[in-house]
Amino acid sequence: MKIFYFVPLFFLASIFFGMIGIGGGVLYTPLQIFLGIPVHNAVATSLFIIVFSATSATVVYAKNRKIDLKLALILETATAIGAFTAGYLSKYVPERFIVVLFSVVLFTVAIMMIRGSVFRTQSKKLYPKYLILWHREFMGEKYTVPLLLAIPISVVAGSVASLCGIAGGTVKVPLMVLLFGVPMDIAIGTSTFMIAVTALSGLLGHAISGHFQIWAVPLGLSVLIGGNIGARIAIKTSKGKLRKIFGYFLLFVSLTMLFRTFFHK
Repeated sequence: MKIFYFVPLFFLASIFFGMIGIGGGVLYTPLQIFLGIPVHNAVATSLFIIVFSATSATVVYAKNRKIDLKLALILETATAIGAFTAGYLSKYVPERFIVVLFSVVLFTVAIMMIRGSVFRTQSKKLYPKYLILWHREFMGEKYTVPLLLAIPISVVAGSVASLCGIAGGTVKVPLMVLLFGVPMDIAIGTSTFMIAVTALSGLLGHAISGHFQIWAVPLGLSVLIGGNIGARIAIKTSKGKLRKIFGYFLLFVSLTMLFRTFFHK
């Protein structure tokens, strides 16, 4: 099958995504769609690949104490519920709707990444007490999590991620950094851990619906190594220029997918 030619590309992509705490569905899903693979199968394959790459990167971040496990468990419980439910119900969602939704998510994230607003590391926002404020301290850093705001957003993030074949890192990193004031390195490490769980939850839903295909296995093995390499690089590198380059790439992919959906015959 022609998708096997993309094993080296997925390997290189997993290195990059492992560096910025994003699962990689923003690349894995559209590439498969461009190859003519049905959307639902492409999404399931993408989630399978992400499970491998994110798990590999998580090991590195855990060794360097960049994962706030308690925060991750709170947010991921809600995210996983949304991901599994959306994955199971995806067979009732039209393919064009999924592509358009995915393109809108990509476009929005692209603009935020290009502007750099996603990666501000401090938040001065004050929340009312009825949102149940959780004042968290981890590795000498302090931040506040409004639970009655964080949990619903996480459910929505998991649902969108599962439908689009992504793992939610594009939502989770901005959520932690902008709304909670979590430092960037901890947000990326925590997001990577959550990505693995979210992708697995979404994959199970898709698998039950019969969307998983065996071609995902060699791709998963290739990104297993790439994700680990990317996380090791991330510990030592600055991500400013990479964010902008990736932002423009996302912009191109989102516009291309929309064009193919509405104008390509």
